[in-house]
Amino acid sequence: MDKAKVTLAKYRDYLMSLDNVVGVGIGNKVVGGEKTSETAIIVFVSRKLPQVQLKAHSIVPRKLDKVSTDVMEIGRISLYARTGKVRPGQPGTSIGHYQGGGRNFWCPGEGCGYRRTAHSVQLSCIGQCH
Repeated sequence: MDKAKVTLAKYRDYLMSLDNVVGVGIGNKVVGGEKTSETAIIVFVSRKLPQVQLKAHSIVPRKLDKVSTDVMEIGRISLYARTGKVRPGQPGTSIGHYQGGGRNFWCPGEGCGYRRTAHSVQLSCIGQCH
């Protein structure tokens, strides 16, 4: 994981400059729809295209400094300003401070959970969130 973090920090700007890339992160590589135990740099794209349809300078390398990459289609990311209450939280709902700061709650759509730390409660939701 540390090697992946260092490598991502080194190549973040390069990856974000590629056509169709909307984000980057670190996670487990997915092969044939199955998550593997291999740590990879995940490159999020608005639309995953066959390599033959991409310009040569827009192809995500299979490896960066010996760390595998994985391309994941997530669509376009846009700011959504909903100001009313939503109960229960719906898949795709994200809440947080209006100025950001990394403290947020996101409901992607598959199940819920939380983790209490010394200073806060961290919520995660995959499914119906409340």
